[in-house]
Amino acid sequence: MTIQNTFTLDTLLILLTSIGLGLITGLVYRMTTDIKSRSMTMTLSALPTLVVAVLAAVNGNLGVAIGIAGVFSLVRFRSVPGKAKDMLYVFLSMAIGVVLSTGNILFAVCTAFATIAIIIALSIKKEAVLKTLRVTIPESLDYYGVFDEEFKQYCSYCVIKRTKLKDMGATYEIDYTVQLKKDEKEKEFMDKLRIKNGNLPVSIGVHEDPNLL
Repeated sequence: MTIQNTFTLDTLLILLTSIGLGLITGLVYRMTTDIKSRSMTMTLSALPTLVVAVLAAVNGNLGVAIGIAGVFSLVRFRSVPGKAKDMLYVFLSMAIGVVLSTGNILFAVCTAFATIAIIIALSIKKEAVLKTLRVTIPESLDYYGVFDEEFKQYCSYCVIKRTKLKDMGATYEIDYTVQLKKDEKEKEFMDKLRIKNGNLPVSIGVHEDPNLL
């Protein structure tokens, strides 16, 4: 059974299923991502229904439908690089719509829930949270190795990303990408750094990664 141009009870069931599976996909996306995107949630929720409608409009021509739906769904990633997980959700929503458009509702439901179960299972382990640490030190300090003891104690990952001379060469401003072993130790970590840098500015914030937008 494939979706027909004439509106029938089967067509209504397919549309209702696409709406339901789309909403579930959008909800799971919000549950399994650290940074929530309302526009991405809306896209994932509506995409299965749109794919079903496009396939019906082009009389089941799968190539044309995928091309049209792909342009609409991936337009978000033209200006902002998308994370692999975001693109996985997009393709899941498209796959739901394509399978539903063939009339195979049971297969679409099983595929959706099987994929969602895999995503949830792999998302149970919390992803590493990277942060940007900015430390100002006097030019008399050698920034290589000066904070090794603190980094070893409080960080599981640390790398220098940028070094900048400031104040006519009197100070260095150093940006590190770090992953703290325990977030609750952040203040204690910063206090230890201030002891060594002579109480000059120390700041820590969200890692500037365009893939997180």
